Amino acid sequence: MEIKQRLLPDGRSNKPSKPMIPQYITIHNTDNTKPDATAESHSRYVLNGSGGRQASWHYTVDDNEVYQHLRDNE
Repeated sequence: MEIKQRLLPDGRSNKPSKPMIPQYITIHNTDNTKPDATAESHSRYVLNGSGGRQASWHYTVDDNEVYQHLRDNE
């Protein structure tokens, strides 16, 4: 499956400013059961500022697509 990059721009309030060295994987479920709750729609959510929350994540995945929002060392 192709990973589509939709990286958060620098300076965004929901983008971490500290580098990291990943050691583990954490998997979250959005619990969003709406028919339009796809990886693409959640990708738009994080790119549009996460509803004003300072929340972001590295990858959004569903049955068909994968989007990357942060580099692995961010």
